[in-house]
Amino acid sequence: MPNLWLTYAWKDNENQDVDFVVQRLEGRGVSVRLDRTQLLAGKRLWDQIAGGIENPHLDGWAILVTENSLRSEPCLEEIAYALDRALRTRGSNFPLIGIFPAPMDRSIIPSALATRLYVTLKDRDWPTRIGDSLGGASTQRTPAVEPYEFKVHRDGDAWVYEMRPRDGVWHPASVVVLEDDYSSCSMPYVTAPGRPSYKPPMWSITDIQTTAAPDGSRWRGWSVEDQVDNTKSLYLRSKTQLKRIGFSSGLPSPNAIRILDLR
Repeated sequence: MPNLWLTYAWKDNENQDVDFVVQRLEGRGVSVRLDRTQLLAGKRLWDQIAGGIENPHLDGWAILVTENSLRSEPCLEEIAYALDRALRTRGSNFPLIGIFPAPMDRSIIPSALATRLYVTLKDRDWPTRIGDSLGGASTQRTPAVEPYEFKVHRDGDAWVYEMRPRDGVWHPASVVVLEDDYSSCSMPYVTAPGRPSYKPPMWSITDIQTTAAPDGSRWRGWSVEDQVDNTKSLYLRSKTQLKRIGFSSGLPSPNAIRILDLR
């Protein structure tokens, strides 16, 4: 199993997004080393990074490239140190990988990193591309982190339900509720994660008529043409607290929709 060192800004793991990246890579057969699990308290940081990169069992180094990481002085220092150490001790073929959750202004990306392998989480095959660059074989592990983030907010008197994929794209994105709860909900909308305040829908919304689930429950909802990805969440507001909610990429079907019990 190939070994990868992953650098990231701790703020980017507040919602377990880094944990999900690690899970996907380990499911592809890549052993991931993180600073929180591999660096030892009481020892000099750079000595430990040097020892890691010079370790012949380390097969590559990667950074989760976000505005948080590029504005983090420790991360920038680690980038510079890793690039220098890799070129000095491992040669120009040592894999240096940028993992991008979202498109980013290339002018702020370190040039040495921009010319190496970089992948985006919107591409379904990103774990395979990284695994192939390290020469690893594929294995499968039981997921520990769901491939989506789901949150419930209170905004005044309203309940706001937020749904976001951790990778890939939901297009169209669909959300359904129990038929009895339909009248208490407003039309869904798409905006940045963690911002439940209402934003009027900007894209076409299709009403999903009553559908019977395998358990006999009856559902109704909406399909939104706006693209939902790891940088944009799908929101649904309700005047009352929902008992159950379902969401999916594409038009919902009994086998494809994710149903959550909120009681």
